[in-house]
Amino acid sequence: DELNALDAKYDNLTVDELDVTDDSEIAALAVQYEGTPIDVLLNNAGVLGDVEKQNAQNIDYDEIKFIMDVNVYGPMKMAKAFLPHVAASKQKKILTMTSGLGSMALTQRLGRFYGYRMSKAAVNMAMRAMHADLKGEGYVIGLIAPGQVQTELLFASGFRGPGSITVDESVAGLLTVIDGVNAETVGLPVNYDGQAIPW
Repeated sequence: DELNALDAKYDNLTVDELDVTDDSEIAALAVQYEGTPIDVLLNNAGVLGDVEKQNAQNIDYDEIKFIMDVNVYGPMKMAKAFLPHVAASKQKKILTMTSGLGSMALTQRLGRFYGYRMSKAAVNMAMRAMHADLKGEGYVIGLIAPGQVQTELLFASGFRGPGSITVDESVAGLLTVIDGVNAETVGLPVNYDGQAIPW
């Protein structure tokens, strides 16, 4: 409802519904926008999953598979389907939203969230490999993170501590990060505040 309200308000905004786990929907959307250059393809669809099914006492592998389908395979499929659109643009950026929870270096602080953590570590590797494959063709494929944003996903994780930020704060920082990403700066995942996230 909120997206449709924005769509009705702004003439330069178009909203399309898409399930990133549905190959046919991805293909249909790519065809729908055939011939349309895309400067920045931002993969930001993501799910946390049921946190009670992602810990040492209770691991639900169907839940983990679902998380991987959305958070890893979704961005990979979108990047592949929209490569021609990105190739036709000036910036040629494919950026995927990651998380500090995908960092092995930071995992010592907190366990749980097995599927979510695994998905973010996996998508980090997939996008780094894709950048290595395609950088010679002018693509810039990077990883960005929104920070601990006050969204339904954060609240579902059970996080209630200090350090969370508003959606507006996150978006403002991410816009700056996205503008600054180029072939020379692609490396570690970059947080909304411009700080690199350790692996």
